[in-house]
Amino acid sequence: MKKYTSLMIGWKNNLEKVVNENKKLIVIFWHPLCIPCKKIFIKVPVIFVFYKFKGYTLKFCNLKDNNEHCEKYNINTTPTMIIFENGKEVKRYEDEEVLKNLYKI
Repeated sequence: MKKYTSLMIGWKNNLEKVVNENKKLIVIFWHPLCIPCKKIFIKVPVIFVFYKFKGYTLKFCNLKDNNEHCEKYNINTTPTMIIFENGKEVKRYEDEEVLKNLYKI
């Protein structure tokens, strides 16, 4: 995963700032112990290119290290994928829905 560290939103990053700075953004909230999350990481190169082609910025937020985002963004399960446009949430997928809808934006 080292190659894709720029895709991660770490504790030094302000998620709200990232949301507001990107016109079209997809954030996948994940946890290291989450089995469906691990299935997503296998596909990172493909989904990165897919979203880049569609004009979206893709970011991942590790909730083990950044659990303060759970309440603010109403994250109740992992993985959760939120699609933001112009700083506003337009679509959300949770749990197994994320895997089923990875390429449906």
